Amino acid sequence: MVKSRIIGAIKTIDQHGEDRKVIAVPTSKLDPRRDEVKSYTDLPSHYQEELLLYFKEYKKLEKNKYDKIVIG
Repeated sequence: MVKSRIIGAIKTIDQHGEDRKVIAVPTSKLDPRRDEVKSYTDLPSHYQEELLLYFKEYKKLEKNKYDKIVIG
């Protein structure tokens, strides 16, 4: 468990409906390098794309769900 601060969420939709994946960074006490990150938009654009790709691709492990996920 890591004490963290929420900076955003990714909305996903699959066969069970809408779900949000929380995006967070460690608190300043644990990692002061993230102090400037106040919102997901403060993350590098390439990293934002990696997050979106991850939440699409990890469903490949659940064959019956992969084609049904939508990332928003």
